[in-house]
Amino acid sequence: MNYHPQSYTGDSPISGFDAARSRKAPMRSSDVVKEAKEWSQWKARSTAMTKRPYTPRDYDRRLFGQTGHPSSSRPPSAISISSRIFDPTDPESRPGSAAPVPAKLSPLPQAPVVPENAEPVPPKFPVPPSLNKQDLSKRPPAKARFSRKINQGPNSPMKAFQMNGVGANSSQKIIDAKPVTPEFENVTTPSDSSRPSSKTRLNINLANLYGNEDKSNELPKKKTSASSSSSSSGSYVETHSARSQSKSSGSISGGTEETPDQAKYWNQNILPLMELLEDSTRGQDGVYDTCKELYRALLRGDCLANLLGRRRTSLLSTLFKLLNGSTSSTHLVCAKIILDLRVRRQNLNSLCKMLYKISREKKHDTEYVEHGLIASMLTVIDAMADPLENYETLVYLTGTVKFLSDNQAVANDLIDKNCPECFITLMREVMSSLKERNYSKKEKLHATDILIQITAVLRAISDIDRKRFIGVDMFNLLIEALHVLANDESLTLNISRIISKFTMFDEVIPELMGNRKWATAILNAAAIHRQCLNIVIRLFFALGNLTSKDENARLDLHKTVLRPSSATKSANFPQNYLSLTNSVLDIFMEPLSKPIDSDKDQTDREKCLDTINKIIRVVANIAISESPGIAIASNMHCIGNIVKILSVTTPAESEELVINTLTALNNLSYYNVDDNAISHKRIQIANVLIKVLMDESMPCTMEAVRVFGNISRYEEIPSLLHANQIDLMMVTLLDSKTWQMVYSACGVLINVSTKQGNRKGLLKEGVVAKLVDVLKHFVPAEWHVCGVACQLLWNLCDDGVLSSTDADTILQVLHTYLMDDAPALLIDASDYDDDFIHYIIDSWKSDFVPVATRLYNKISSQHSQLQPL
Repeated sequence: MNYHPQSYTGDSPISGFDAARSRKAPMRSSDVVKEAKEWSQWKARSTAMTKRPYTPRDYDRRLFGQTGHPSSSRPPSAISISSRIFDPTDPESRPGSAAPVPAKLSPLPQAPVVPENAEPVPPKFPVPPSLNKQDLSKRPPAKARFSRKINQGPNSPMKAFQMNGVGANSSQKIIDAKPVTPEFENVTTPSDSSRPSSKTRLNINLANLYGNEDKSNELPKKKTSASSSSSSSGSYVETHSARSQSKSSGSISGGTEETPDQAKYWNQNILPLMELLEDSTRGQDGVYDTCKELYRALLRGDCLANLLGRRRTSLLSTLFKLLNGSTSSTHLVCAKIILDLRVRRQNLNSLCKMLYKISREKKHDTEYVEHGLIASMLTVIDAMADPLENYETLVYLTGTVKFLSDNQAVANDLIDKNCPECFITLMREVMSSLKERNYSKKEKLHATDILIQITAVLRAISDIDRKRFIGVDMFNLLIEALHVLANDESLTLNISRIISKFTMFDEVIPELMGNRKWATAILNAAAIHRQCLNIVIRLFFALGNLTSKDENARLDLHKTVLRPSSATKSANFPQNYLSLTNSVLDIFMEPLSKPIDSDKDQTDREKCLDTINKIIRVVANIAISESPGIAIASNMHCIGNIVKILSVTTPAESEELVINTLTALNNLSYYNVDDNAISHKRIQIANVLIKVLMDESMPCTMEAVRVFGNISRYEEIPSLLHANQIDLMMVTLLDSKTWQMVYSACGVLINVSTKQGNRKGLLKEGVVAKLVDVLKHFVPAEWHVCGVACQLLWNLCDDGVLSSTDADTILQVLHTYLMDDAPALLIDASDYDDDFIHYIIDSWKSDFVPVATRLYNKISSQHSQLQPL
């Protein structure tokens, strides 16, 4: 009978999901336990793992980073704020009017033609229709008529007028109340006719928001799309139902006149505080305390939503004057009042600039929470009708929130005030508005600037409550923004930080991959910014997380074809994942060949090694799938880079990189395809693996042994291993107590022992005794290891080279383990549950009995008088 040595086919790439296994018939519970056990024990070595990239904080608090499109198209980061840029009489800063705002006339297409002989028309001055010459003669002198107005001024603290219904028997006298002159009640001046009547002016009721300390923390409901389209851009929207409720409840916000009680409250509680603020001799501490008392008084009297015309103007004028020389703390209290007064347009824009400027100093962070500015700012953001129309205001306001989110206390307050929902909604409206404008270049720049601030805030607060960011369409919006606006480096960096953070959690992966553009968006962004280390390392870290857990992710990356846009079109632009991988590896491996002359060189080298580690991890994971694995294994460029990494890197410098590179090489070398890149470079691969084995890192040694198990099937490799005494090292590794190491070492020795000349050295090293110890040590749980040991013994006993003593020892052990009741005798039922017992029995039958029976018959036919089994 002729016996032929057996060959070891190597370790298959293993992950949590295997396509070939998933196509099998339904498995029993024991099969499930078996596979789960095998995958859990091999997963750490076959699916490459790594740590998340470190994200440093922006200690300089810049509105925009040092990247992105030219700064000339963006709002300035350095600004100057004073009362001169505020206008308390500006009608655009008042509450919105219910009357439609007339549109501006368009310019004439051509200048009008005036006849040369035309006579000049004498001007006519308008006269009020209700007055005639007799009426004019009866009017009091102009000095008497306007003396009160001149003395008081439009921006001075205003006292109450005598209202209808207030008689001589009133319980409290109204200070300085003078009756309105009857003959001027119906006079309409040209300036008055150009603006809506006060009776048509919409007064927004904020009592439900700022009536007390508890309600000030709540945000109003977001406006509907219908109300957004019907309102003027930048205005604060109030629904019809809210206005009706306000009027029906009897609130002053639905009326147009001030009640006697409101006038009394103003004069007794508000006016004295405003006069104190006008006093220039008071110290800064006194002004700050007075501002806080003024805000509390306005809240108690529900004045913030109910101020009409001149009262509101007077209050704003007083507050704006404080912005000249007061402290930042006073400015923040004033800002809170001004925001609650619902200023708009230029005043709101200037106020947001001031808030942004103050937020650049970290010492003021907690004051934003103390004065309730977080809720007010989020209310303003939530009420913007069109984000791109209010571009500059939103950039400064969201930039302020971005700076504040660095503070943990403020970040917690942002979560409590529903900041995630508010900013995700804002991001959705920005992308929608951009789409409505057909993605014009200017609007894309504006959208990018706003999204940079939004994504920075979402990244900063995402660690506090991760569940608030899942299931709210955030990842779909991020992929869409990355797909449309990937040319901006700052935005791409922010999005890559968010994605890299969240892909560490299994529940996020289906939501992220729900967008069919996810692979194209991420690969395209990585291709555009392949020179930027911070972006590449994070995007590939995210890809590594996705490919380690999902078979579809590996296949999607392999199939994705990149089509560069006109802005990024170049001859060297990567066409697919594999060409992108080769491109980024070339970029970040170049510094590894340079000498290290300074600490900066060392730091740069460490960063490049970390980036390469993230890239190679994706290669290792994607090679688990057969189609991508065969394609990568056939690519000379990629395999050459892998060999170069092992040549220039040591486990002492970056053990994780060496382990992941060896894992990638093991998964790729599993595919036994003729004439691929692995077979062409097998000698180079063997040489670098021998160098790794000389190191003392046991994890690297185990991965190198696994690769040797795959490539030792090539004819030259066993001889090379024997010549370098690597086979003797494998014999030593049989003493390991970990079944993975023993299993892989047996695989290498099986291929080495196929050549008869290599067996004698192994026998002299005591390999048989070690294999007998393996058989005894790894039963009853690891029958597959015992099966591989039997394969090695089959090769070693060929041609009768085993001694009689060794043969008898092996036969005794095999006879014991091949008995029908062997598993039952070896298992203590009290230590295992029923499923695990079924797994052990099935493994004994499939992995051990066939090869052990053949080995027993072979040895017994050579060295024993016993009848073969």
